[in-house]
Amino acid sequence: MNGPSKVLAACVLVGLLSGGVGAVAATAIAGGGAVREGSPMQGCLDVSEGTLTLADAGSACDSDLVPVAWQSDKPATGAAGTDGADGADGAAGAIGKDGAAGAAGAAGAAGKDGGAGQAGASGRDGAAGRVGSAGATGAAGATGAPGSRGATGAAGRDGATGANGADGKDGAAGRDGIDGKDGVDGKNGAAGEAGAEGRQGDKGDKGEQGERGEQGQTGATGAAGKDGIAAWEFVSDWSASATYTAGPPTSIVTFGGATYVAARSSVGAPPAGSPSDWILIAAAGLKGERGEKGEAGAAGAAGKDGADGSDGADGAAGAQGSQGAQGIQGLRGLTGVAPWVFTGAYDSEVEYSGVAPASVVEFEGSTYVATREETFSGVAPTDTTAWELLAAKGATGATGERGVPGPQGPQGAAGNNDLQKLFGTNTHRAAPGHATDCMVGSVLLTAGAVTDGLPANGQILPVQGYQALYSLFGTTYGGNGSTTFGLPDMRGLAPNNMTYSICANGIYPQRD
Repeated sequence: MNGPSKVLAACVLVGLLSGGVGAVAATAIAGGGAVREGSPMQGCLDVSEGTLTLADAGSACDSDLVPVAWQSDKPATGAAGTDGADGADGAAGAIGKDGAAGAAGAAGAAGKDGGAGQAGASGRDGAAGRVGSAGATGAAGATGAPGSRGATGAAGRDGATGANGADGKDGAAGRDGIDGKDGVDGKNGAAGEAGAEGRQGDKGDKGEQGERGEQGQTGATGAAGKDGIAAWEFVSDWSASATYTAGPPTSIVTFGGATYVAARSSVGAPPAGSPSDWILIAAAGLKGERGEKGEAGAAGAAGKDGADGSDGADGAAGAQGSQGAQGIQGLRGLTGVAPWVFTGAYDSEVEYSGVAPASVVEFEGSTYVATREETFSGVAPTDTTAWELLAAKGATGATGERGVPGPQGPQGAAGNNDLQKLFGTNTHRAAPGHATDCMVGSVLLTAGAVTDGLPANGQILPVQGYQALYSLFGTTYGGNGSTTFGLPDMRGLAPNNMTYSICANGIYPQRD
């Protein structure tokens, strides 16, 4: 190494000796592709892939990567090793006056680099600061004053005997006087042998974070990107032979009056029965309104006026139909930015946009999606310059079946007058018969012993054999509706000694 200005290559191989892992690839991604020699570095280790990626100082590694830090190959100068053990004392010379302190001897040659210590356990991840640029090397500080003499160390091995210095002249012994001034420095003695190699100095404190550099100039505007892919395909009827995909563009189809969007690619999967392949975005039109109440039956023949009877009790209301089974819950939408968002019924004062997620609204029973990129309001969904039809309004449902009439109320109390004596006595004694071409279902009155049809005695008849009559009466007058039906009971309404009958075989009536 020739100095701190030398740079290391941006892509190196780093050997990890712990855990039996061999060489792993290391790639520098920070600092412009180079790392200054002697600078601290950090990276993110992928143990499973065997790759080490250099990272900017202060950036954090992903949760599945191991953060590591190290120093480039030029070590910092360690602290000076401890003094070697003192050699054996030479022969005591005559005590002379204290001479002036000699100049500090030249520094001994630097010891060989100590062997690399074992890697310490990884510390907890700290918030790594950015690596500051290396500062200029400061001037050497002045030599500090000599410290106080330390305690005598243990005797070291005998060093080589040095050459004897010249004997000083014996001074006259006198009482200790005041210390004289320091004498002139003596010549430097011969350099002693190098002391034992000192231990490697402790790692120096981490340097302060460098100041943040100035913000770079704004880069040039990139070229315009390619046109994006449409979010969905044009709506079409579902086909068992077509291939559909979740896109983009996403396939949108209509099926059974409802509109669906593809959740994944499929062929021949009906949208209504494949919730894993399709997502419902617009249900079929509502069921048609219930049909009007059927016409009231023909009024019976008027009897003689009697005293008004009390009003009969209202017939019990028919039982309410059971509630339909609840539909299955729709699939949960995928997380992320949806291609559209349903905003409810159209409102001319609300702002809409065709940018994803595009606005989807309901208007007059149909569903529309916004296509205009800029934000807009007050444009009706029927305007094709800003909207596209997603799902048309469902057709009106068929008219519901005629409701079943309630049971007939109880007959009112008989009037207290002479007219009552003219009805209901010895009635309906005539036998069934057939004489003319009557209209099926009509009521006939006879005074003879044979009727022109079936006596209206409230009897239950089999459906088989009377299909035409059953198609007109249904279960209005009784029966189970599958194998039997009933006729009206008109015995109390017939004049004395007469019979009401129902035409069962004749001309079938036609509705105008």
